[in-house]
Amino acid sequence: MRLVEGHGAVEYTPDDPGSKESPLGSQTPQNRGLRQPADISWQGRRTMSDMSLRTLVFMSGALMFAFISSLLLYMMIGQVNRKLPDSEQIPYLFMYPGKVARIKQQHRKFYPESRVNVVRVVCNFLTILFAIALACTYGIFHFR
Repeated sequence: MRLVEGHGAVEYTPDDPGSKESPLGSQTPQNRGLRQPADISWQGRRTMSDMSLRTLVFMSGALMFAFISSLLLYMMIGQVNRKLPDSEQIPYLFMYPGKVARIKQQHRKFYPESRVNVVRVVCNFLTILFAIALACTYGIFHFR
């Protein structure tokens, strides 16, 4: 076997033109001790195809209740803004605890019989509950 250089590439050619010998000789992946792709073990690793129904339920529940809670908060902002003058309107973007407290206070003032805030808080609680259940499914918390 000899090394032939040409056009910036290096290639191995057999000494005998009729020989089918590779640069590695007659070694194949099997007799060199290398694993074939089918032999790779995925034991202990989670992939997207391994998602259980329980995982999907917990993830969907957490996302659904978080979405509903945010929609209820935006609904409260809309109801409050209808009663406020233009100069005192509450913007929809950039939520922080003080702003949410102001929205709750104003909503309670204008709509004392409304239960929207109670439903929103319940949705927040269920979001956290489903998120913890999802974390337990993946072994982040061990309660056994």
